Parts: sequence; C-alpha cells; structure tokens
Amino acid sequence: MRDQKLYESVGKYIDKYYIDKPDDIKLDKEMKSIFDRISEFR
Repeated sequence: MRDQKLYESVGKYIDKYYIDKPDDIKLDKEMKSIFDRISEFR
C-alpha cells in the first residue's frame, strides 16, 4: 500500500515536471538509405 502511494506520487511529479525534448539525431536521406540497406542485409 505504501509503495503504491510512492509510485503514484512519483508519477504525478514526472507528469508535472517532465519536459519532452526532440531527439538530437535526425536522419537525412543518405543515412536512412544506408540504414535501410543494413536492415535488409540482416
């Protein structure tokens, strides 16, 4: 019971203060093409 309250309070804290930031890595066309070829090879 006590653990459940702690879990809920941590969840509320995260919901209140978490700021979602976009990923720093963006795939350009060349990188995506290479990634697709590697995926097909596997």
